[in-house]
Amino acid sequence: MRKKGTPQKETKDSTPPGVLNSDQTARFKTTQEDVAELPIESIQPHLFIPDYKDPTESTLPIVVQSPAGSYCIDGWNLIEQAKAAGQPAIRCYIFHLQEHSDTELAIRKVAIRTKPLGGTGSFAELVRNTKIVVKYLKDKMKNPIVFSHGGARQGTNFTDNKEDDLRQVLSERLGKERSTINDYMAFGRHLSDDALDIHSHHKKADSNKKVDLMLKEFEEGRKDPFHYEAKPYGKIIFVTLSPIIKNGEFVGCVQTVRLKNAVSENE
Repeated sequence: MRKKGTPQKETKDSTPPGVLNSDQTARFKTTQEDVAELPIESIQPHLFIPDYKDPTESTLPIVVQSPAGSYCIDGWNLIEQAKAAGQPAIRCYIFHLQEHSDTELAIRKVAIRTKPLGGTGSFAELVRNTKIVVKYLKDKMKNPIVFSHGGARQGTNFTDNKEDDLRQVLSERLGKERSTINDYMAFGRHLSDDALDIHSHHKKADSNKKVDLMLKEFEEGRKDPFHYEAKPYGKIIFVTLSPIIKNGEFVGCVQTVRLKNAVSENE
């Protein structure tokens, strides 16, 4: 029996370096998620990545369960509190893996505080959705501070200025810097929902697939615009899709459309 917190021997992978196959990419994917009680003595801490200084915001310990055992990747303080109270078991949020890997546990422990559980959205979607929630906060509530979940403990001070407090609440709840929230609100203020959703201009599934491929190239570092022709309403148009880069990161894109006749006249 190995000591709690010590590395588990991992299965060696015979696949050549740089080659991926379906079996390999699926090895450490989550096979199931559930909420269930686990015996406290069966849960091990994951010691290779230090615990975060601020306690988890989850009400349940977050545990990864593999054939080798159950490992807490966030919320170990909740387990310690339950143990001190004499509880034999504790309710946990559990991710199930079909194969054990200490490396996978380490990645998940980092990701649990960096990548949202539901995944990530595009810059345009974040701008659009922030615009909607800002409207709700302004229209429905006199005091947006009620939606704060502990910003004060991080040294945040709220004011009597509703606009400032609204931005602070969004910064805290969305996990973004105040400057990023300002950017979301600035973009959203001047753009319609249709303008923020480039897919709304491409009705065919094939067209949207092409757009997704172009966006993926921008996300991977492409800085040159794409130029292509389209014929959405019976007239040929020239389209230019250009990336918006901020602080070295792709944050969105601009789509410019011109009629073919207008282009020909200018040349």
